[in-house]
Amino acid sequence: MPCLEHDRKELAVRTFAALLVAGIVVRIVLTATSIGTNDVVFNIMWADLADRYGIAHAYAHHKDLNHPPLALLLFRLILAVSRAARTEYTDSFRLVQSAADAVTAFALVAIGRLRSMDGRRVALLFFLSPAAIAISAFHCNTDATMVALVTCAALCALRGRSGAAGIVLGLATGIKIVPLFVAPFFFVALPRRARFAIGYAVTVAAIFVPPRIAGGSAVWSNIFGYAGFSGKWGVTAVLLRLREYAAPSLANSLFRAALWYANHGKYALLAGLALLFAWFTKHALKSQLARETLLLAAIPLVYLVALFLAPGFGVQYLAWPLALLPFALPYRWAIALSAAFSAYVCFAYTVWSHGFPWWYADSIAASPLKPWVTLLGIPLWLFVGVAIVIAVRRLSSSESSAARSA
Repeated sequence: MPCLEHDRKELAVRTFAALLVAGIVVRIVLTATSIGTNDVVFNIMWADLADRYGIAHAYAHHKDLNHPPLALLLFRLILAVSRAARTEYTDSFRLVQSAADAVTAFALVAIGRLRSMDGRRVALLFFLSPAAIAISAFHCNTDATMVALVTCAALCALRGRSGAAGIVLGLATGIKIVPLFVAPFFFVALPRRARFAIGYAVTVAAIFVPPRIAGGSAVWSNIFGYAGFSGKWGVTAVLLRLREYAAPSLANSLFRAALWYANHGKYALLAGLALLFAWFTKHALKSQLARETLLLAAIPLVYLVALFLAPGFGVQYLAWPLALLPFALPYRWAIALSAAFSAYVCFAYTVWSHGFPWWYADSIAASPLKPWVTLLGIPLWLFVGVAIVIAVRRLSSSESSAARSA
């Protein structure tokens, strides 16, 4: 029997390794046979600006440069490596994002072990997700790197390394600013809060303050003033679609409401995150075990709330909650939401690429199927809302059961 058990474990490890290799191969092939999305053009431009003018001064040369300074440093490093290796910059960039996915997968395995669950299954649900593959290996943005760093920060938190969690989460914020949303949840969940706060604050200050001093106000206004594209997803998309079928008087009101939300919906998002944080704090302060469990669930929940309430949207944002979804939702729901994300991402890229296989996904170019990217986003957006409710109810009931058992 011990021998049989050993053989089963060895087979499971081999199967995991084989599937991991398959996921890597698919990513490499997709990168090698495509250019990417519109973000390819922008990333080439950002890398060139950072290389010519330096990180701090690049922001003054283009108002749409919204990546934080650490992301620009990453662009410059990849550009230097590409020149030395004589490879295409965007191919190298996307291979780095695929490598970030592998880091996320191994972090999920480690998190699973700490939580006494099958981390390999969680890792494969993420790593083999078509949405994750497409966004890292095709899209050409830094979301995969940010997700990897946030997942590693969660791993540090579970290991009780509060200072390291703060540093790693600070690095994630230097890639994209959305980890700011989860920082308060880490602070409440960690036992050594001062260490986390110091690690996070020092890291963020080291990334943002020197470029702000050297580069002026454009550094912060570009980064923190960016709101994404509205009208293609969520509240604004629903209002604009309803406007098409409404009477003229109501249509004008719906348009004004959509315009208002596009400009001020960030306050609705902040209010939603504040409510989630209040709920989290109430439950997390009861016990250390509850804090660890709730933190893993809060990270994808925060990003689901961001997807549901944010006035702006980019299809690559769907990568944010993917890695830790099974810790917030029942496993079948996590699979269903991951599958829905994947279907939507693949459909959008296929429409923008004017067919499959993908080569260049131009979301700006006209296409007869282009309106369907918005229309099919509405039921997915509603699914995200349902997932938020299910996650909160599940975690609240789990906490109540734990309290009764105690």
